[in-house]
Amino acid sequence: MRIIKIKYKMKKIIYNSKTIIGLMLLVLSIFSSCEKEPVVLTGANFEILTPEPYKAGDVISFKVTDKADFFTFYSGAKNEDFANYPISKGFEIANGTFNYSYPQAGTYVVTVLGNSFGQQATKYERAMTTKTITVIDTRTGISDFSILNPALSGKIDNATGLVSFTVNGIQDISNLTPLIIPVSKQAKVYQKGKETNVNDTVVTGASFDFTKDTLFTVVAPHGEKQDFRVNFTRAGDANRALLTFTVTRFYVGATVTTVTKNATIDEATKTVNLVLPTGTDLTKPIRMWATSSSLLGATAITIYTTTGYKSVKIVAPGNSLIIAANPTTIKVMSESGAVAEYTLNISFN
Repeated sequence: MRIIKIKYKMKKIIYNSKTIIGLMLLVLSIFSSCEKEPVVLTGANFEILTPEPYKAGDVISFKVTDKADFFTFYSGAKNEDFANYPISKGFEIANGTFNYSYPQAGTYVVTVLGNSFGQQATKYERAMTTKTITVIDTRTGISDFSILNPALSGKIDNATGLVSFTVNGIQDISNLTPLIIPVSKQAKVYQKGKETNVNDTVVTGASFDFTKDTLFTVVAPHGEKQDFRVNFTRAGDANRALLTFTVTRFYVGATVTTVTKNATIDEATKTVNLVLPTGTDLTKPIRMWATSSSLLGATAITIYTTTGYKSVKIVAPGNSLIIAANPTTIKVMSESGAVAEYTLNISFN
């Protein structure tokens, strides 16, 4: 029995040894085959799909035409130029098309690296392609137009070259200092015809009288120019439209007539047309009331009478006034102090 057990153990040991050796050979075979796998790298060539001229702020499209495990893109801009590697940093990109936008004009060396470690990372290879491009800056827009004191921010329309401000009715705009920041950091800004008054991105301390037509010119680094006109609007200037004008009591001869008569208002021509009965005596008081878009309320509407301009009540039945003449003038004042004048024409039937 003891001899049989010893033989059995010997067979088991021999069997286990064969198994281990077989596994080792299999592993060695796998590693051997991996080392023979080729590195996936055909180069680092790329195309620039965007046609020249290349402009700052615009998207420039690049396309890698080779294959690699991954590519690294160096734009050539500050802190992104391969010549200063490893201080400068690149961007890892995949195969295919990618985009980049240069912030300012200049000459840039674009570098693309093709990188591959093989399928099992047992070998590293790299390919490199460089191209030099020139980027121009034609931008003439403004990103910010502000007034320093008082603090005001303008609304900029770069398409039309208009900068708009809205101020209250009493704001003095005859001596204001602007801060003008162009879209391009390399652009220059100056008052049209007075280049020394304003420099590129900061105020030089010059003040301007914006009650007059004031223009500023932006000059791009490439030489393109655009003029900007500054416009100030008083808050409430639009709120001076006459909405209704009504007569509720008047004299026909010596007889008092209490009939409501509504005038028609032509906003385009600023005329108010009122029809009264034949024989109406305009030398006697006429009770009237009117409404407007002004926020001033009862003091917004005045009419020219025999004793000067008098307020017209804004609620019925109104107040009685004697007009100075036919036609006469009605004024509507906005909360900013701006005035719109209407002509009241009275006809008879």
